Amino acid sequence: GRALTLLRRDLIHLLGSDAHNFDSRRPNLGDAVSYITKKLGTSELDRLFKRADALLQPVTAPAS
Repeated sequence: GRALTLLRRDLIHLLGSDAHNFDSRRPNLGDAVSYITKKLGTSELDRLFKRADALLQPVTAPAS
């Protein structure tokens, strides 16, 4: 599908959940991870995690 194409093109950087309530709607990304692995393999999943990690790293402002 479209999401898999976006993943292959490095246009998806994070997996997220729309969970709003930990009691009745808990976040569950396991299905997404399994689906990506099944369709694209573990190397593509690793690339996604590396992109996510890069986004979450602190950025320092250049010295002026």
